[in-house]
Amino acid sequence: MDVHFINGGVKPVTGQQLIKSLGIAELEEEDARLLESIASEAEKIACPKAVFMRAEIEEMGEDYVCAGGQRFNSALVRKNVSRSEFIIPYTATCGRELYEWTAAYQDDVLAMIACDALMEAYLRRMCMLMAKTAKEIYYGGADISSMAPGSVDAMWPITEQKKLFEILGENARKAGVSLTESCLMIPAKSVSGFYFSAEEHFENCMLCTRENCPNRRAKFKGEL
Repeated sequence: MDVHFINGGVKPVTGQQLIKSLGIAELEEEDARLLESIASEAEKIACPKAVFMRAEIEEMGEDYVCAGGQRFNSALVRKNVSRSEFIIPYTATCGRELYEWTAAYQDDVLAMIACDALMEAYLRRMCMLMAKTAKEIYYGGADISSMAPGSVDAMWPITEQKKLFEILGENARKAGVSLTESCLMIPAKSVSGFYFSAEEHFENCMLCTRENCPNRRAKFKGEL
């Protein structure tokens, strides 16, 4: 299986972008300087990372799919990849460098909020770069869909994430992402899932009822 790493390469988050993302109506001058300083420090440290790879689909059943030597038990996964020959498992992270650096700001509430927003922003930018790169390599720039275990837990439970990490193997660790026994990723601002090609674009958000989610990428459609 061919493996692709991305190490950095995203645009930095500026102080003004950070302040805007926090949506604070009235900001004291001292607090504004603090946020500008945090964003500037983060720019020097941040190195978000990602890894993705091709995994052939080996078998399909009524409610499962075997790919990359792992069996994914989900009727939704089976339905979504019914016309695919392979999937692209991935993981992406804000980076351990940034994650560990934020520990220095745990005693200041505003700084903690800012650090969380910065990690989220760097992760989001890496996800955009990863999707763009995978699309160009495997799909000739055509549209791709994605799924993530746990996002719609009843249809594809979070425990299935262990199987994605089995496929990624040591490559996930090299990208700086580890998985706990309870299937939480470290750093916390990390994601995992797989890309695939489908006749109709799919996002987990289509089945999620959380209306005000800041990361929503598609309208809720109900049961597919």
